Amino acid sequence: MSPAHEEYPPQAHHDRAGHGRERHSPGEWWVVGGKTAHVARSVEVLEGLGAVDAVDVSSICGEADGRVLLIERADGFELAVTTESAYATKVIPTAEALAGPRAAEHKAAVQKEMSGHLEKFKSFTLVPISAKPPGVRLIDMSLILAEKYGAFGDFIKAKARLVARGDQQRPGIDYGPFDATAPALRMSSLRMMCAIAAMTSRPLSSSDGEQAYLQADLIDAVWARLPRPLRECDANGEELVALLQKAVYGLAVSGCCSNRTSCPSRGSKMREGWMLTR
Repeated sequence: MSPAHEEYPPQAHHDRAGHGRERHSPGEWWVVGGKTAHVARSVEVLEGLGAVDAVDVSSICGEADGRVLLIERADGFELAVTTESAYATKVIPTAEALAGPRAAEHKAAVQKEMSGHLEKFKSFTLVPISAKPPGVRLIDMSLILAEKYGAFGDFIKAKARLVARGDQQRPGIDYGPFDATAPALRMSSLRMMCAIAAMTSRPLSSSDGEQAYLQADLIDAVWARLPRPLRECDANGEELVALLQKAVYGLAVSGCCSNRTSCPSRGSKMREGWMLTR
């Protein structure tokens, strides 16, 4: 198994009959058994799975290429099926990432993240720190850098995320009691939907809103200081800080603001103090 997956060790679980099984992390290969004839050699598969030989048999199984592999180990043949998510994420310290062998990829990811905030979503504006009203709290922001890996531990891309230190916000002072709550899917409901789909042979699909939080406006503007690698000064040498206007990831109120944008009626009732019951 590649180093990218060592931080996600398989965990032992038991079904209702008491039989042990292993739950694998996304991006790993699940060995489900099976024997057949000769397979062709693939260097990438051999390194990722520790196999002697391997061949892609996805088309035979009616799956997309790269989903099902027939591998040969020293003790026999096995069938391996990839999970839906083919990526593993490894967070890299900022100083190490910007000075490491993939510094160019990380710097490009940082530039893309900042361009998205300032140009595409306009989630904040940079203003001199002297413009901050007296008594208004100035929270910090953090730059999270990560690397995406494929199922075989191969590097896919670098990822950057600028987040706010919502833990520095004070409840009851910086935001109201109903501004930090948002509904979430119950796991029992998700399991029920999966069971119904399995019983009726219906496909399951999912969707993801691109940076959904940044589509929502904040209830009240928040002042934040950029992380050290991103700090700038104006022509007079005065530090520029971020005046947040969108629900940046990490804020205590981001979830509520996003839900209020997608479900305006529910958000307004909670803001007015209504109690939602089920």
